[in-house]
Amino acid sequence: MWRKVVESGGCPHPALLAPLMTSFTGQSDHKLDTKGRLFVPRRLIDSVEEHSGRNHFVLTIGEDPCLYLFTLAGFEEHLAQLRELVQGKADFSKIMRGVAGLSSKQDIDSQGRILLPEKMRAHVGLEKSVVVIGVFDHIEIWDEDLWNDRAKGSEQAYLDTAAIFFRGGPPAHGGAQ
Repeated sequence: MWRKVVESGGCPHPALLAPLMTSFTGQSDHKLDTKGRLFVPRRLIDSVEEHSGRNHFVLTIGEDPCLYLFTLAGFEEHLAQLRELVQGKADFSKIMRGVAGLSSKQDIDSQGRILLPEKMRAHVGLEKSVVVIGVFDHIEIWDEDLWNDRAKGSEQAYLDTAAIFFRGGPPAHGGAQ
């Protein structure tokens, strides 16, 4: 059902296509420590359906200037969708090498922290203050200032399309047409 909604232009994010075994939501502000480690909120870790996967994640570069944090199973699903999308294309190998080179398996330590490698932090401009956002099938890690600029647009985009999610039709009034 969701695939048809997305294909018709009704749904703003393809993350809603996959069945949700783990669903991350919410937002919180954090500071990176001097070694580049991030405290992962307990509520996000507890959202992982499979208990054995709660401490093992894959960190990768996001499509926006942020980092994506996937469960191992979530990353495998992400890769399967990517392979399907680019299979047979001339640059398939380049794309797959790019994904592999820009991804890193990371474990959450006993203090609830995960290491954000320096190269990945630099790639998306993360320094000290970050925002952690649950985006259903993954977690995003943003520079706080950049997120604050972008958040206004994200909230408004949601409000403009809320009727599609809740009533199955266009906004009644006040939203984008």
